[in-house]
Amino acid sequence: FPALNATAVEAAKSGLVNGWLPAAILYVSYNTVISISVLGPLGAKAKDRKMIRRGSVFGGLGLGLGSLFIYLALSSNLSEISHLEVPMIYIAGKIRPAVQILYAVILIAEIYTTAVGSLYGFAVRIGGRRKPKTEGKNKSIIILTTVGAFIAGQFGFSNIIKYLYPLVGYGGLLMLASLVFAKYKKEKAS
Repeated sequence: FPALNATAVEAAKSGLVNGWLPAAILYVSYNTVISISVLGPLGAKAKDRKMIRRGSVFGGLGLGLGSLFIYLALSSNLSEISHLEVPMIYIAGKIRPAVQILYAVILIAEIYTTAVGSLYGFAVRIGGRRKPKTEGKNKSIIILTTVGAFIAGQFGFSNIIKYLYPLVGYGGLLMLASLVFAKYKKEKAS
């Protein structure tokens, strides 16, 4: 979560996005797209639409509030952190070294849990649910995707934020537009 909040700032510098408003829109799109693989199946099983809406509102408010606090921390330390890949770890160290270590551990755990959820959603989408015929296919997809992610990770965290996150954000906008169009088309047909 905290490392991902640097997306809008870094994306604005990447050449893939011009300005803070498009960077903010792509950040929202990125978060939406990444969460779909986990939240889509959960939403399909949920019986109470009111709870889904309430969870969406509170989740969005929590993400926005967290982003605001991170922005305030980053902007108040800008001269010290402008050259750092993960500046929030440095800022946490200004509180206490133990806080810095705890923050780094939580950040790594967050990255891995996000990666596992995204990998699972991707493998299920591409390979299908666990059936005897698709189980081997899912394992191959997981292995190939993991190797690809490892290779992409060698280009550096800041480069991933600068280039990959905005591209995923653009893809998310395209997907969201497709969903709105499909819903409109379905309502028009009925």
